[in-house]
Amino acid sequence: MKKNRIMAAVSAFVMAAACMGTVWSDRAFTTAAESTEKKSYKGKVVYGDIDMDGQVNVTDLTILSLHLLGDLTIREEAALEAANVLYDDAVDLLDLPTLKQFIAKRITEIGCTDEEPYRPEVLSISEIGEKIGAEGYMEFVCNTTADVLFKTEDKNSVNNPVYSPASFYTALSMTAECAAGNTRDEMVKALCADDMEDLRAENRVVYRAVNDDYGYAYCRSSNSVWLNDIYQYEQSALDQLSSRYHAKSFEKDFFAAEQTEKEISDWIYENTDYKIKPEIKIYRQDPAHDIAKIINTVVFKDAWTEPFYNVHDSTFHTADGKNVYRPK
Repeated sequence: MKKNRIMAAVSAFVMAAACMGTVWSDRAFTTAAESTEKKSYKGKVVYGDIDMDGQVNVTDLTILSLHLLGDLTIREEAALEAANVLYDDAVDLLDLPTLKQFIAKRITEIGCTDEEPYRPEVLSISEIGEKIGAEGYMEFVCNTTADVLFKTEDKNSVNNPVYSPASFYTALSMTAECAAGNTRDEMVKALCADDMEDLRAENRVVYRAVNDDYGYAYCRSSNSVWLNDIYQYEQSALDQLSSRYHAKSFEKDFFAAEQTEKEISDWIYENTDYKIKPEIKIYRQDPAHDIAKIINTVVFKDAWTEPFYNVHDSTFHTADGKNVYRPK
């Protein structure tokens, strides 16, 4: 029996992503808050079995992710060798998707093997649409993911933060369209683009990569701009947002804050398949301070290729050393 999975995300600049329930052994690695005596590991290395428990699974993938983010250090020589699933010069970002492919049973061998190693095309997104490449977007993803997930305080997602780089990138790009001078230049630089035309080209690729609809399965990205009606806006900028970002513009009375907040929240609710209905806030002391609100939503629905298997109760070991029991 297949299980449906529906994910929705909303961004008003920042966008809230990804669940982290981390499991690891203390035999071969340490965090900044933990230090243990180095232990030797005797026997043949099993590539991918980073925690050396005899299995290659999501636990090992999590450990590798934390190691690459710098939040955990794999220090045992045998564990490092096991993590080098591409069997090349170093443990790096290319090992992560390779291990993921192996766990998902899309490849059959990793590590030291006669089989040609799986080398993922990190910039495969560049093959979409106009073949223009998306190096800037990929650089932005690498630059922001750790900061958003691990260094940003969000009272609404303390335990399970969620981050959509495509959503964040789109909302900030739309903001750059509305800026000028040094402000625009700095935003373009932060978005890892050479200039506005380069940024627009990157966004075309991202939009085409994200949006897909087969009816029963889909991923949809929607944009909107909510304008305080006491101001006059450059029509050319609104036209750019409409034509390049498929954004709808709404002029609203921000002094009727409660009604406008409700309309924005309802729009988000509708464009996330009725999964997210956030509390929108307009600056009540002086609504004139709120010039506009730029919103991006992403909603994804599909069915699992295979149902979950090997589900069981377990104890999760958090980064601060605590043990947390979680039933299935």
